[in-house]
Amino acid sequence: MDNAAVKLKHSQSRSTTYLLAQTTNIIRNSWIDPALKEHGLTSLQYTVLSVIKRYSGLSSAELSRHFFVTPQTMGPILTQLEKRGLILREPNAENRRLLAISLTAEGGRLLETCNHVIADIEQQIFGELDADTLQVFRDTLQRIYRRAQDSHRPR
Repeated sequence: MDNAAVKLKHSQSRSTTYLLAQTTNIIRNSWIDPALKEHGLTSLQYTVLSVIKRYSGLSSAELSRHFFVTPQTMGPILTQLEKRGLILREPNAENRRLLAISLTAEGGRLLETCNHVIADIEQQIFGELDADTLQVFRDTLQRIYRRAQDSHRPR
């Protein structure tokens, strides 16, 4: 078998999870991270801000579980965002021992700016797909995400 045939066979044998991971890495490292860096955020910080906006009032422990990391890992991320004035941690109304996390006005403005940056990146990457194909792709990813998330939960 010549080299071209070996390369073709290898490229056809790549697993779906490999292709998904490699695509994610390329998009994050080559597109998203450099674009967000211009706004002083990492992709993880951006995602944390997005989740806080969507689920305002989460505690640090709840946020940690959402990201499948320990509270010790999430703590420094939240501290940095708080020092920058992007989030607030205030006592939870129902349980004063917990701190509810929310975005500040500045955090909301920065998130909105970065949402436009991400939308532009998505347009560049997915722009050749028609609306129906993109919707099927998104729906498929949502199903895969939910299945993976459900499978990860302790039984």
